[in-house]
Amino acid sequence: MERKKAEIIIRSIQHDIDEKETVNQYKGHYAYRDGEHLFNYEEPLEDADSIPSAEKKAVIKNLYKIKPHSLFHRKSGAVSSKMFFEKGTKYRSIYQTPFGDFALELFTRQFLCQAYSNKLAASINYDLHLNNAFVSNCTIEIEVLF
Repeated sequence: MERKKAEIIIRSIQHDIDEKETVNQYKGHYAYRDGEHLFNYEEPLEDADSIPSAEKKAVIKNLYKIKPHSLFHRKSGAVSSKMFFEKGTKYRSIYQTPFGDFALELFTRQFLCQAYSNKLAASINYDLHLNNAFVSNCTIEIEVLF
């Protein structure tokens, strides 16, 4: 398994809230092992000004595992969660943040993934519920350039 430096671009839209696309870019690493695309990166904690100073420099570590028909995403560090996306599947977890914990429920409507020699592209459409309340239908598009 060869680990490569990668640029990760994540575009997200919450359709029922504002339709505004958010784009984030990260530097990370990519590898392919046993039929899985693996990539990881670190991101700074948002809203760090509103939490105790000891956590202001905290980061969130992100790990993704993508197979042809599913995606697993684990966050650890300042925020902790596990998310699983597979078309037609409902997934429940706890989303832990410095601001409190939330019951997370995801229902995946669509999942597409394409792998190329130097790029991985995935698209997910899902319904997001927090604490048993519908929040939004969401789309995430991920590009990993390596």
